[in-house]
Amino acid sequence: MRRACVVACGAAWVRDADEHRSTKCCSGAECGGVLDKVWAPTPDRVYAAAAAEAARPLPFGWSRPPARRVAPWRVVRGMLRCPWDECCARSLRHRDGDACRLILANALAVAAGDGTLACMRRGRHDEDPPGVFDLLPH
Repeated sequence: MRRACVVACGAAWVRDADEHRSTKCCSGAECGGVLDKVWAPTPDRVYAAAAAEAARPLPFGWSRPPARRVAPWRVVRGMLRCPWDECCARSLRHRDGDACRLILANALAVAAGDGTLACMRRGRHDEDPPGVFDLLPH
């Protein structure tokens, strides 16, 4: 893709943009906070499919293992929510669209000489919980 852009636009116009933490951070103007997952109730069709699978007989007299429990809530794939007050009017975000806006903002900030956006910098962040395998000093 990069080679095609260089051929089409010229090498002087093509720049690399850092994508680190782009799907985790909010692209709000002043926010830059970490996005949360969006949860929704499990649809009835999932319960019906699980019941139909449990009722289906197996060949040769085989016995079926106990069914796994169906969780009452599921993560909505691709949708995230910004918990911060700055983004309360537009708190629901699509993961990929929001990441594109954040990568563009980061590329413009780097081109302007401001450096990488704070939420996308590599290393330890305030919102990261301390873990067992922390390699960076506190």
